[in-house]
Amino acid sequence: MTEYDERIIKFLEQLEKSGVQKIIAFSGSLPSVPTEFLEAEREKRKKDLEAHAEEVVEQSFEVFQGLPIAILTGGTDFDIQKYAAERAKRHGMPLIGVYPQRGAKYRIKSLDLALEVAPKYGSSEWCDETEIFAKLPHGVELIGGGMGSAAEFALIMKMNERKVKDKQDPIYVAAVACMGHDKACFSDLVFTFPMKEDVRTACLPSYRISRGDVAARFLVDKLKLRK
Repeated sequence: MTEYDERIIKFLEQLEKSGVQKIIAFSGSLPSVPTEFLEAEREKRKKDLEAHAEEVVEQSFEVFQGLPIAILTGGTDFDIQKYAAERAKRHGMPLIGVYPQRGAKYRIKSLDLALEVAPKYGSSEWCDETEIFAKLPHGVELIGGGMGSAAEFALIMKMNERKVKDKQDPIYVAAVACMGHDKACFSDLVFTFPMKEDVRTACLPSYRISRGDVAARFLVDKLKLRK
């Protein structure tokens, strides 16, 4: 048993004792603004993206508040993760962060469980944490995102192949599209991702989502969460 196993198991036992039933993860990030825009226009578009993303997260927590859940993020103080962490603490929800060693200097300070993941080989890289991040949640809200979110999604869906085959509860994923405006995000591409049809049907909504509350309700319904 690794140090991660021991810490996670102990924390999950504490969550269960406190009445927490499920873990909801927020995966994603904002796209970069295309460089062809002048600086003033780039700054305006960046602020618009941030405001929209924060609104999506706020919509989600309007649904999540009062439910017996803990929130999981990548643990670093950037856009989607930062917004989700702020609202988790505002609503008194336990907060878990999983991040690679190279992300330690960006760590969110308010984490109830901080899992800093060392590389198994070579130097620390983004996505070293993906294995642990993907195994912890019962549901995932995906907002925007790039290569890191794609890695998390791919691993989750691969694990879901076995879960569906063994008739176990899968890890549900609700992707909020239309985050990119001028540039596509990973959440816009989820429905084009190659996966088995029975897994797609079991784990993803059959409709396109563009609001946080719609994504949150999909996860709440699938996980049978009640206040």
